Amino acid sequence: MRALALLLVCLSLLIATGAQSRSPVPRVGVLLSTTPAATRHLAEAFATGLRQAGRGSVEVEYRWAEGRLDRFPALVAELVRAPVDIIVATGLPATEAAVRASKTIPIVMVNVTDPVRAGLVESLVRPGGNVTGLTGQLTPEIRAKQFQLVKEALPHLAQVVILRSAAVADAPVWSEYETAARAAGVRTRFVDVKDPAALDAAFAGVARERGAGVFVPGVDLMFFTHREVLVARALAHRVPTMFSAREFTDAGGLMSYSARLTDQFARAAVYVDRILAGVRPADLPVEQPTRFELVLNLRTARALGVTVPPALLARADAVLE
Repeated sequence: MRALALLLVCLSLLIATGAQSRSPVPRVGVLLSTTPAATRHLAEAFATGLRQAGRGSVEVEYRWAEGRLDRFPALVAELVRAPVDIIVATGLPATEAAVRASKTIPIVMVNVTDPVRAGLVESLVRPGGNVTGLTGQLTPEIRAKQFQLVKEALPHLAQVVILRSAAVADAPVWSEYETAARAAGVRTRFVDVKDPAALDAAFAGVARERGAGVFVPGVDLMFFTHREVLVARALAHRVPTMFSAREFTDAGGLMSYSARLTDQFARAAVYVDRILAGVRPADLPVEQPTRFELVLNLRTARALGVTVPPALLARADAVLE
Protein backbone atom coordinates (compact mmCIF):
# COMPACT_ATOMS: atom_id res chain seq x y z
CA MET A 1 0.00 0.00 0.00
CA ARG A 2 2.85 2.35 0.86
CA ALA A 3 4.47 1.68 -2.53
CA LEU A 4 1.14 2.31 -4.32
CA ALA A 5 0.66 5.59 -2.46
CA LEU A 6 4.16 6.69 -3.39
CA LEU A 7 3.48 5.83 -7.05
CA LEU A 8 0.26 7.89 -7.05
CA VAL A 9 2.09 10.87 -5.56
CA CYS A 10 4.77 10.61 -8.26
CA LEU A 11 2.12 10.44 -11.02
CA SER A 12 0.32 13.46 -9.58
CA LEU A 13 3.56 15.46 -9.62
CA LEU A 14 4.25 14.45 -13.23
CA ILE A 15 0.73 15.48 -14.33
CA ALA A 16 1.00 18.80 -12.50
CA THR A 17 4.42 19.47 -14.00
CA GLY A 18 3.11 18.65 -17.47
CA ALA A 19 0.11 20.97 -17.05
CA GLN A 20 2.38 23.81 -15.97
CA SER A 21 4.76 23.28 -18.91
CA ARG A 22 1.92 23.52 -21.47
CA SER A 23 1.43 27.23 -22.20
CA PRO A 24 -2.23 28.01 -22.87
CA VAL A 25 -3.23 29.55 -26.20
CA PRO A 26 -3.34 33.35 -25.80
CA ARG A 27 -6.83 34.79 -25.92
CA VAL A 28 -7.54 38.24 -27.38
CA GLY A 29 -10.88 40.05 -27.10
CA VAL A 30 -11.85 42.46 -29.87
CA LEU A 31 -14.55 45.11 -29.37
CA LEU A 32 -16.20 46.45 -32.53
CA SER A 33 -18.83 49.18 -32.66
CA THR A 34 -20.99 48.02 -35.56
CA THR A 35 -22.05 44.62 -36.93
CA PRO A 36 -20.22 41.47 -38.09
CA ALA A 37 -21.25 42.12 -41.70
CA ALA A 38 -20.04 45.73 -41.68
CA THR A 39 -16.66 44.89 -40.13
CA ARG A 40 -15.85 41.50 -41.65
CA HIS A 41 -12.96 43.01 -43.63
CA LEU A 42 -11.52 44.56 -40.46
CA ALA A 43 -11.59 41.23 -38.64
CA GLU A 44 -9.87 39.65 -41.64
CA ALA A 45 -7.19 42.37 -41.62
CA PHE A 46 -6.58 41.72 -37.91
CA ALA A 47 -6.35 37.95 -38.44
CA THR A 48 -3.95 38.45 -41.35
CA GLY A 49 -1.81 40.72 -39.20
CA LEU A 50 -1.60 38.06 -36.49
CA ARG A 51 -0.54 35.42 -39.02
CA GLN A 52 2.10 37.71 -40.51
CA ALA A 53 3.43 38.33 -37.01
CA GLY A 54 3.73 34.57 -36.51
CA ARG A 55 0.80 34.37 -34.07
CA GLY A 56 -1.23 31.67 -35.74
CA SER A 57 -2.28 30.09 -32.43
CA VAL A 58 -4.17 33.02 -30.93
CA GLU A 59 -7.79 32.58 -29.92
CA VAL A 60 -9.78 35.70 -30.83
CA GLU A 61 -13.12 36.53 -29.21
CA TYR A 62 -15.11 39.17 -31.09
CA ARG A 63 -17.85 41.27 -29.55
CA TRP A 64 -20.02 43.61 -31.67
CA ALA A 65 -22.01 46.48 -30.15
CA GLU A 66 -24.15 46.69 -33.34
CA GLY A 67 -24.35 50.47 -33.06
CA ARG A 68 -25.42 50.48 -29.41
CA LEU A 69 -22.51 52.01 -27.53
CA ASP A 70 -24.25 51.42 -24.20
CA ARG A 71 -23.58 47.70 -24.71
CA PHE A 72 -19.82 48.06 -24.31
CA PRO A 73 -19.66 47.71 -20.49
CA ALA A 74 -21.47 44.37 -20.65
CA LEU A 75 -19.38 43.19 -23.62
CA VAL A 76 -16.15 44.11 -21.85
CA ALA A 77 -17.33 42.31 -18.72
CA GLU A 78 -17.79 39.15 -20.79
CA LEU A 79 -14.22 39.41 -22.08
CA VAL A 80 -12.79 40.02 -18.60
CA ARG A 81 -14.65 36.96 -17.29
CA ALA A 82 -13.48 34.79 -20.22
CA PRO A 83 -10.71 35.77 -19.37
CA VAL A 84 -8.75 37.37 -22.20
CA ASP A 85 -5.07 38.30 -22.16
CA ILE A 86 -5.47 41.47 -24.26
CA ILE A 87 -8.41 43.66 -25.32
CA VAL A 88 -8.45 45.38 -28.70
CA ALA A 89 -10.96 48.26 -28.50
CA THR A 90 -12.28 50.14 -31.53
CA GLY A 91 -13.07 53.81 -30.97
CA LEU A 92 -13.29 55.95 -27.86
CA PRO A 93 -16.44 54.49 -26.21
CA ALA A 94 -15.11 50.93 -26.43
CA THR A 95 -11.70 51.94 -25.11
CA GLU A 96 -13.17 53.90 -22.21
CA ALA A 97 -15.36 50.94 -21.27
CA ALA A 98 -12.33 48.64 -21.34
CA VAL A 99 -10.30 51.02 -19.14
CA ARG A 100 -13.11 51.21 -16.60
CA ALA A 101 -13.30 47.41 -16.51
CA SER A 102 -9.60 46.70 -16.01
CA LYS A 103 -6.42 48.51 -15.07
CA THR A 104 -4.30 45.39 -15.57
CA ILE A 105 -5.38 43.75 -18.84
CA PRO A 106 -3.41 45.32 -21.73
CA ILE A 107 -5.66 47.36 -24.03
CA VAL A 108 -4.84 48.13 -27.67
CA MET A 109 -7.02 50.98 -28.91
CA VAL A 110 -7.81 51.50 -32.59
CA ASN A 111 -8.95 54.75 -34.24
CA VAL A 112 -9.22 56.88 -31.08
CA THR A 113 -8.88 60.62 -31.68
CA ASP A 114 -6.66 62.46 -29.18
CA PRO A 115 -6.22 59.74 -26.51
CA VAL A 116 -4.09 62.10 -24.41
CA ARG A 117 -6.92 64.62 -24.13
CA ALA A 118 -9.32 61.78 -23.36
CA GLY A 119 -7.08 60.75 -20.44
CA LEU A 120 -6.36 57.27 -21.84
CA VAL A 121 -2.58 57.70 -22.04
CA GLU A 122 -0.06 60.08 -20.46
CA SER A 123 1.58 60.84 -23.81
CA LEU A 124 1.83 59.31 -27.26
CA VAL A 125 5.52 58.49 -26.79
CA ARG A 126 5.15 56.91 -23.35
CA PRO A 127 1.53 55.87 -22.68
CA GLY A 128 2.36 55.00 -19.08
CA GLY A 129 -0.52 52.64 -18.24
CA ASN A 130 -2.22 49.57 -19.68
CA VAL A 131 -3.40 51.35 -22.86
CA THR A 132 -1.55 51.84 -26.15
CA GLY A 133 -2.39 51.47 -29.83
CA LEU A 134 -3.42 53.73 -32.70
CA THR A 135 -4.97 57.17 -32.79
CA GLY A 136 -7.77 58.32 -35.05
CA GLN A 137 -7.21 60.10 -38.33
CA LEU A 138 -9.49 63.13 -38.12
CA THR A 139 -7.52 66.28 -37.35
CA PRO A 140 -8.36 69.85 -38.41
CA GLU A 141 -5.68 69.54 -41.10
CA ILE A 142 -7.25 66.39 -42.55
CA ARG A 143 -10.71 67.97 -42.52
CA ALA A 144 -9.36 70.97 -44.41
CA LYS A 145 -7.73 68.65 -46.94
CA GLN A 146 -10.99 66.78 -47.47
CA PHE A 147 -12.91 69.95 -48.29
CA GLN A 148 -10.09 71.18 -50.50
CA LEU A 149 -10.18 67.95 -52.50
CA VAL A 150 -13.94 67.89 -52.93
CA LYS A 151 -13.87 71.49 -54.14
CA GLU A 152 -11.11 70.60 -56.60
CA ALA A 153 -13.11 67.65 -57.91
CA LEU A 154 -16.30 69.72 -58.17
CA PRO A 155 -15.27 73.33 -59.03
CA HIS A 156 -18.88 74.50 -59.28
CA LEU A 157 -19.74 73.19 -55.82
CA ALA A 158 -21.36 75.96 -53.80
CA GLN A 159 -22.66 74.10 -50.75
CA VAL A 160 -21.70 70.96 -48.88
CA VAL A 161 -24.43 69.26 -46.90
CA ILE A 162 -22.90 67.44 -43.93
CA LEU A 163 -24.86 64.39 -42.85
CA ARG A 164 -25.03 63.61 -39.14
CA SER A 165 -26.75 60.76 -37.41
CA ALA A 166 -29.00 61.72 -34.52
CA ALA A 167 -26.59 60.07 -32.07
CA VAL A 168 -23.81 62.60 -32.74
CA ALA A 169 -25.78 65.71 -33.69
CA ASP A 170 -24.64 67.59 -30.58
CA ALA A 171 -20.93 66.72 -30.85
CA PRO A 172 -18.68 69.78 -30.30
CA VAL A 173 -16.55 69.04 -33.38
CA TRP A 174 -18.99 70.37 -35.96
CA SER A 175 -17.67 73.93 -35.83
CA GLU A 176 -14.34 72.57 -37.08
CA TYR A 177 -16.06 71.25 -40.20
CA GLU A 178 -17.64 74.65 -40.81
CA THR A 179 -14.22 76.30 -40.49
CA ALA A 180 -12.64 73.84 -42.92
CA ALA A 181 -15.44 74.34 -45.44
CA ARG A 182 -15.14 78.13 -45.30
CA ALA A 183 -11.42 77.86 -46.00
CA ALA A 184 -12.27 75.85 -49.13
CA GLY A 185 -14.80 78.44 -50.23
CA VAL A 186 -18.02 76.49 -49.75
CA ARG A 187 -21.05 76.95 -47.54
CA THR A 188 -22.17 74.19 -45.19
CA ARG A 189 -25.48 72.96 -43.94
CA PHE A 190 -26.11 70.11 -41.51
CA VAL A 191 -28.79 67.50 -42.04
CA ASP A 192 -29.55 65.13 -39.18
CA VAL A 193 -30.61 61.62 -40.18
CA LYS A 194 -32.57 59.61 -37.64
CA ASP A 195 -32.23 56.18 -39.25
CA PRO A 196 -31.42 54.55 -42.62
CA ALA A 197 -35.01 54.96 -43.77
CA ALA A 198 -34.54 58.75 -43.63
CA LEU A 199 -31.62 58.73 -46.08
CA ASP A 200 -33.86 58.90 -49.15
CA ALA A 201 -35.55 62.10 -48.01
CA ALA A 202 -32.19 63.61 -47.04
CA PHE A 203 -30.68 63.05 -50.49
CA ALA A 204 -33.89 64.12 -52.24
CA GLY A 205 -33.63 67.44 -50.42
CA VAL A 206 -30.00 67.91 -51.46
CA ALA A 207 -30.83 67.05 -55.07
CA ARG A 208 -33.26 69.98 -55.22
CA GLU A 209 -30.43 72.43 -54.46
CA ARG A 210 -28.14 73.69 -57.22
CA GLY A 211 -24.43 73.06 -56.80
CA ALA A 212 -24.77 70.94 -53.66
CA GLY A 213 -22.94 67.82 -52.60
CA VAL A 214 -22.88 65.65 -49.49
CA PHE A 215 -20.04 65.04 -47.07
CA VAL A 216 -20.20 62.19 -44.55
CA PRO A 217 -17.58 62.93 -41.88
CA GLY A 218 -15.74 60.46 -39.72
CA VAL A 219 -16.79 56.85 -39.40
CA ASP A 220 -20.31 57.34 -38.13
CA LEU A 221 -21.62 54.02 -36.86
CA MET A 222 -25.02 54.13 -38.52
CA PHE A 223 -23.71 55.36 -41.85
CA PHE A 224 -20.79 52.89 -41.81
CA THR A 225 -23.09 49.97 -41.05
CA HIS A 226 -25.54 50.95 -43.79
CA ARG A 227 -23.04 52.38 -46.27
CA GLU A 228 -24.45 50.45 -49.24
CA VAL A 229 -27.90 51.95 -48.60
CA LEU A 230 -26.44 55.43 -48.20
CA VAL A 231 -24.46 55.24 -51.44
CA ALA A 232 -27.44 53.80 -53.33
CA ARG A 233 -29.64 56.70 -52.22
CA ALA A 234 -26.95 59.20 -53.28
CA LEU A 235 -26.70 57.64 -56.73
CA ALA A 236 -30.46 57.44 -57.12
CA HIS A 237 -30.71 61.20 -56.56
CA ARG A 238 -27.49 61.96 -58.51
CA VAL A 239 -25.78 63.63 -55.56
CA PRO A 240 -21.94 63.70 -55.46
CA THR A 241 -20.44 62.48 -52.19
CA MET A 242 -17.23 62.80 -50.20
CA PHE A 243 -16.31 60.40 -47.37
CA SER A 244 -13.79 59.93 -44.56
CA ALA A 245 -13.41 56.19 -45.10
CA ARG A 246 -12.54 54.23 -48.22
CA GLU A 247 -15.24 51.66 -47.48
CA PHE A 248 -17.86 54.15 -48.73
CA THR A 249 -16.04 54.73 -52.02
CA ASP A 250 -15.62 50.99 -52.51
CA ALA A 251 -19.40 50.74 -52.05
CA GLY A 252 -20.01 53.32 -54.80
CA GLY A 253 -19.36 56.76 -53.28
CA LEU A 254 -17.69 59.35 -55.50
CA MET A 255 -14.54 59.99 -53.48
CA SER A 256 -12.82 59.64 -50.13
CA TYR A 257 -9.69 60.85 -48.38
CA SER A 258 -8.60 58.92 -45.33
CA ALA A 259 -6.23 56.51 -43.69
CA ARG A 260 -7.16 52.87 -44.18
CA LEU A 261 -9.01 51.22 -41.32
CA THR A 262 -7.70 47.85 -42.49
CA ASP A 263 -4.14 49.14 -42.02
CA GLN A 264 -4.99 50.13 -38.46
CA PHE A 265 -6.29 46.67 -37.63
CA ALA A 266 -3.23 45.04 -39.19
CA ARG A 267 -1.06 47.30 -37.02
CA ALA A 268 -3.17 46.45 -33.96
CA ALA A 269 -2.15 42.83 -34.52
CA VAL A 270 1.51 43.91 -34.32
CA TYR A 271 0.81 45.55 -30.95
CA VAL A 272 -0.86 42.35 -29.74
CA ASP A 273 2.16 40.33 -30.86
CA ARG A 274 4.60 42.58 -29.03
CA ILE A 275 2.56 42.56 -25.83
CA LEU A 276 2.29 38.77 -25.92
CA ALA A 277 6.08 38.72 -26.35
CA GLY A 278 6.39 40.56 -23.04
CA VAL A 279 6.52 44.26 -23.93
CA ARG A 280 4.48 46.41 -21.56
CA PRO A 281 1.77 48.66 -23.09
CA ALA A 282 3.24 51.53 -21.06
CA ASP A 283 6.43 51.24 -23.14
CA LEU A 284 4.80 50.97 -26.58
CA PRO A 285 4.39 54.41 -28.24
CA VAL A 286 0.98 55.23 -29.65
CA GLU A 287 1.00 55.44 -33.45
CA GLN A 288 -0.65 58.11 -35.57
CA PRO A 289 -1.76 57.51 -39.17
CA THR A 290 0.92 58.59 -41.62
CA ARG A 291 -0.51 57.37 -44.90
CA PHE A 292 -3.67 58.93 -46.30
CA GLU A 293 -5.14 57.99 -49.64
CA LEU A 294 -7.34 59.77 -52.13
CA VAL A 295 -9.72 57.29 -53.73
CA LEU A 296 -11.86 58.21 -56.75
CA ASN A 297 -14.69 56.11 -58.16
CA LEU A 298 -14.80 56.84 -61.89
CA ARG A 299 -17.75 54.53 -62.44
CA THR A 300 -19.77 56.70 -60.08
CA ALA A 301 -18.38 59.88 -61.64
CA ARG A 302 -19.66 58.79 -65.04
CA ALA A 303 -23.06 57.91 -63.59
CA LEU A 304 -23.29 61.40 -62.06
CA GLY A 305 -21.99 63.16 -65.16
CA VAL A 306 -18.94 64.41 -63.24
CA THR A 307 -15.67 64.96 -65.09
CA VAL A 308 -12.80 64.56 -62.64
CA PRO A 309 -10.02 67.08 -63.39
CA PRO A 310 -6.99 65.30 -64.91
CA ALA A 311 -4.63 66.86 -62.34
CA LEU A 312 -6.67 65.41 -59.48
CA LEU A 313 -6.97 62.08 -61.23
CA ALA A 314 -3.19 61.92 -61.57
CA ARG A 315 -2.75 62.49 -57.82
CA ALA A 316 -5.25 59.82 -56.76
CA ASP A 317 -3.85 56.87 -54.84
CA ALA A 318 -6.59 54.58 -56.15
CA VAL A 319 -8.98 54.92 -59.07
CA LEU A 320 -11.96 52.56 -59.12
CA GLU A 321 -13.21 51.81 -62.64
